[in-house]
Amino acid sequence: MTVIEQIKADMLVARKAKDKANAALYALVLSEIDGIGKNDGNRATTNDEAIVVIKKMVTRNNGMIDHLSGDMLKRVMDENLMLSKYLPAMINMTEVEQFVDDLIVGGNANIGAVMGAIKKKYGQSVDMKAAGKYVRSVI
Repeated sequence: MTVIEQIKADMLVARKAKDKANAALYALVLSEIDGIGKNDGNRATTNDEAIVVIKKMVTRNNGMIDHLSGDMLKRVMDENLMLSKYLPAMINMTEVEQFVDDLIVGGNANIGAVMGAIKKKYGQSVDMKAAGKYVRSVI
C-alpha cells in the first residue's frame, strides 16, 4: 500500500470516528500531495513525492514548535507524530558512509555522481544533507 493510499484509508477511519481534527489534517496532507502531480501536467503524484511533502510538513511544524505553547503546541506535536508514521525508516549513516567509501575506492570521485548513486540506492530513506556533507568531506 502506498503512502497516499494509507493516508486515504486513515482519513476514512477518522471521518467514520467523527474525528474532525484528524480528518482535516489528512485532507490537508492529501491536498498538498495531490497538488504536486496536478501542477506537473495533471498526473498522479508518486510515492516519493508524497514522502517529500510529508517531510516538508514535519519540518515546517518543527520550526513552529519553539514559538507555540499550550494546546497549539500539543496539536502540532500530535500532527508530527501522525505524519511521521508515513515516513520511511531512515538508513543508518554508517551504511551510507560505507557505500560512499566503496564508490570512491571504485574510482568514482565526482560529487554529483556519488550523490546520484546514494539517491538511487536509498531514495527517501537517507538524509541527503548529511550524506552530502560526508561526501564533500571525503572527496
